[in-house]
Amino acid sequence: MLGYSDRELLNKPWAEVCHPEKLATALDKEKRLWNDPGCRLEVEGRYIHRNGSEAWARMKIALIRGSDGTPLYSVLHVEDITGRKRSQAAHRESGGHFRVMAGYSPSMMSVFDRAEFLNRLMDDEELMQEVIQKFLADAPRQIEALRKLAALKDVKGSGLKAHMIKGAASNVGGESMRAVAGMLEQAGKTGDLELIDAGLEDLEHQFLKLKDAMTSPSESSEAIEQHRNAHR
Repeated sequence: MLGYSDRELLNKPWAEVCHPEKLATALDKEKRLWNDPGCRLEVEGRYIHRNGSEAWARMKIALIRGSDGTPLYSVLHVEDITGRKRSQAAHRESGGHFRVMAGYSPSMMSVFDRAEFLNRLMDDEELMQEVIQKFLADAPRQIEALRKLAALKDVKGSGLKAHMIKGAASNVGGESMRAVAGMLEQAGKTGDLELIDAGLEDLEHQFLKLKDAMTSPSESSEAIEQHRNAHR
């Protein structure tokens, strides 16, 4: 994983292969491990490969003690996650561009396509308001459910929940919210929990913007007048 033989690693201080930016944190965790008899660590760390490149690992660490509590040796289970970290970085980069388009360029994507939504409901304003109220009541619960799934690291469940939110937003003409939910759905399919965590804030932001657009009296009146003029 790091380009060293087992013997070389056994004779090399671990601090020499720890990434400088993570060294202080690693030293603090080592101190906790030695001072707390019941401590077991599960951490993700960044390290330096023999060739100078970065490598990532997930480690489970336990300190074995003697009958008098004296530390004897440590046991490590190491998983190389370098490939996954690189994939996530590439995904975040492309996802970042998507979030910019979906959330912060109104000229490229509508927050609320009221005209299209009303058209799909055969210009039934009363029915549209009924659907909107149901959506506004349910969407916060769905977003909170997605947040809980992400906290539980349920990537598949998060992706499925994001799919449901995407469909609900699409049904009411919430184009920018639909786009962000679609991004989270894709992150669930690729197992990118970090992107899901980062995208939750975007999703909530888009919901609040959509809510404002849906409940704006001036926009509603303007939309009704446009439809009236179109059918005269």
